[in-house]
Amino acid sequence: MQRTGRRTTPNRVFLATIFSFAAPSVILSQAVYWSIYAGQPSSSLNDGLTLIPVMVVFGAFIGWPFVLVAMTAWAILDRFNIHYAWAAALVGTATGLTVAWYTLRQKMLPPDLAWPLCIGAGLFTALGVWWIAYGRQGALKRPAPPRRAPLTL
Repeated sequence: MQRTGRRTTPNRVFLATIFSFAAPSVILSQAVYWSIYAGQPSSSLNDGLTLIPVMVVFGAFIGWPFVLVAMTAWAILDRFNIHYAWAAALVGTATGLTVAWYTLRQKMLPPDLAWPLCIGAGLFTALGVWWIAYGRQGALKRPAPPRRAPLTL
């Protein structure tokens, strides 16, 4: 796999962090809505579109331990200059497995839905964060060439 390089910006890191909170919340809330309610709204709060902003806020409160683990892994990978998509996929899969185990322990989702959904959401989120932070390297400004002092004799 091709190394992406160490180039990223603080704005990209901020957007990647926001994405890491929002993406799993939206994916999991929609999956719960469509699996439990089967699209039959019983109140205005159960409406699929109304549920998205509520679950993003709820995901920020509930999902922070998983995002904290993923951000710690990201910092470690950044420290050792391992900017590969496969490393992000590995962290995302591990985070998805952890979330699936937690949701099964709390009996929030049925097992046949929890495992593939949580692993898929973790993988999608990790690769999305990697793409936001390190992808599209051509969109970054080229660093200025170093200035060399004139030679004097």
